[in-house]
Amino acid sequence: MAGRGMIDIEFPEQVSLSPEYLTVARREMDDADVVIFSHPWCYPPLANDLKAHQLVVYDAHNVESVLRVSLHDDLPQAAPLLEGVVATEAALLARSDLVYCCSGEEVALFQEIFEVPPGKLRIAPNGTFTQRFKNDLIRQRAEARAALPAQETIRKRVVFMGSQYGPNAEAGRFIVDELAPRVPSATFVLIGGVGESLMSAATPKNVVCTGIVDDEQKWALLLSADVAVNPMFSGAGTNVKMFDFLAAGLPVLTTTVGARGIAGETTGKGEIVVESRDSLVAALVDLLVEDIPDDKRLACLALVERRFSWEVISKGLGDQLRYYVAHRAEGRPSVLMLSTWGVACGIAEHAQYFAEGLRDAGANVVIFGNLLLGHEPSGVLPELRFPVMRGWHWDNRTWSTSRVDLGAFNAALSAVKPVIVVLQHHTGFMSVGDYAQIAQEAQKRGVPVVIECHDSAHLQSGEVALLGEAGAQLIVHSEREAQRLGNLDNILVLLHPVRSGNHAGKCVEAANEGDAPFVVGGFGFFREYKGIDITLEAVKLLHRKYPNLQYRGWHAVYPGEEQSVYVHQCLDFVKKQQLEQSVFIDTSFADIDEIIDGLSECDVVVLPYAPSNEGASGAANIALAAGVPLVVSDSRIFSSLSHLAKVVQPRTAHAFAEVIAELLDDDAKRQGLADKARNWAESNSYIAMARKVLAHSSVA
Repeated sequence: MAGRGMIDIEFPEQVSLSPEYLTVARREMDDADVVIFSHPWCYPPLANDLKAHQLVVYDAHNVESVLRVSLHDDLPQAAPLLEGVVATEAALLARSDLVYCCSGEEVALFQEIFEVPPGKLRIAPNGTFTQRFKNDLIRQRAEARAALPAQETIRKRVVFMGSQYGPNAEAGRFIVDELAPRVPSATFVLIGGVGESLMSAATPKNVVCTGIVDDEQKWALLLSADVAVNPMFSGAGTNVKMFDFLAAGLPVLTTTVGARGIAGETTGKGEIVVESRDSLVAALVDLLVEDIPDDKRLACLALVERRFSWEVISKGLGDQLRYYVAHRAEGRPSVLMLSTWGVACGIAEHAQYFAEGLRDAGANVVIFGNLLLGHEPSGVLPELRFPVMRGWHWDNRTWSTSRVDLGAFNAALSAVKPVIVVLQHHTGFMSVGDYAQIAQEAQKRGVPVVIECHDSAHLQSGEVALLGEAGAQLIVHSEREAQRLGNLDNILVLLHPVRSGNHAGKCVEAANEGDAPFVVGGFGFFREYKGIDITLEAVKLLHRKYPNLQYRGWHAVYPGEEQSVYVHQCLDFVKKQQLEQSVFIDTSFADIDEIIDGLSECDVVVLPYAPSNEGASGAANIALAAGVPLVVSDSRIFSSLSHLAKVVQPRTAHAFAEVIAELLDDDAKRQGLADKARNWAESNSYIAMARKVLAHSSVA
């Protein structure tokens, strides 16, 4: 139609001309437990073939109604087809049990346009396969670069990739007309069909159009490049090409459209640089001034491994589909939980485990999460596992502008119809008055509210009473906190739960057989109050007695804090003391189960925290979940666990070294602490806490 491809949106009407296709589709559907419609076009001819017991999933690559109208609404003759797109998508959304979207933007559009219940919506982002480059990216890049013609090895190479799809063609034209002429020192390589219509006598000589290539050629071209550009100005959904660029170790210069669903702004390590159309040329020149260091290229790969790896996404999606096939027929109550979500935040991590506990205890959980502006998502699984409605602004930079959109919160209450609302509390999230307002909105609808306090040291008894007047019950994690707040009637003491799993801990009897070294473990964000410097100095002291002793620490660095003075001081200490072969620190946001597995291989775990009045330590509970002897400072944050751990006074490296040595020399003491850790973990799980919270719901 008018030279435009319409075959996909005409498919529902035209597929009758391919009866063999429909025959095969119906045969495969007949004994399926799950039927996934990738795009909506196949749904109309097959709708009547679905069975009541089948889980129906809409794999929505775009909000097709919005995308197709934006592409073709200038053609009056396309109106009937576009009306059909909207009707088809609406029908599939209504029939689907689950709808997987590529980004939060699509989730919001489906809710706004079609009023899709939030419980149906999940985010399953596009991705790329990353295993091919694991531990080998830099070598593969060097080989690809060496294979170039000699004259090209001394030039900067900039890549773009895409089909002849309209928005890609627009981006390709921008490269040919704007970028290439103004950056003549670089070679611009356009991979795929996008370049076929751009080649002419007027095309700049520093532009190479490869045409369509196979997978092996594609990766060779990407690996040989210096940077990628993705100057997208229109279109919908996420740009899959971005993941391939990053997996090949290429920093990507793009626009807000090109970064949609991937990055709200320039990322902390510069893996993705987001600029306006007018700033792209200057930004590219800056990006090409110096060679990209290997650690930055590895950071690009790490970003997609963490958030956009098919290996992670596919497994998580398969796990969720199995879960919903098993539980979809159950009449499960809903819980609405307000928390930070899917970002670098300890409370967000705790909230995810608590949500899993609530789900395992028989509830459906919907998250009312923070807006992601200014926050790089930490991983894909939280939004794949649970539906998320985002309606509050979390300011963790100035700590002064955090606020909740009460309209969005009330919309969530209407859509979810929860039997209880759980609010994760921290002073940095919002004021007590804001929490009281939220509780009042829930109470107007007869919905009970519990507020889990993570820093009750900043609360006063009068504020607790105010929250009680608003109808909220408060959870604190120790009797000490409850006593300080006056043991008011609306205070419930629930010890901080432990992440459960099959982590037996290291066998003490075999701990030091042969030449196997003792291993000291640590866990917690790479911040000064965690006392990582004390641990490292203790390790240096312990080396006098145990020269083979190792330290393995999982200390994630918050985005933007990679260059902090404290991080550098600790890492410089390791080098100056020549401990590089004995100290291994992972600064990434590693998967928590991997961390617990790693801690379970340690002989002791050390947490020399600075004094704190917080109620409980999530890091200590992770160590207990690993079934490992725990050594802690006398900080009040560990007061509820003091009977399970070896408490060290004073908080010095010498004192910690002495206690650690005492445990390493005494198998019986280590075994006793390990047994206490395992027993504690078994009796204080997240599912146990979830059951106690659900006992306060409107259906209890």
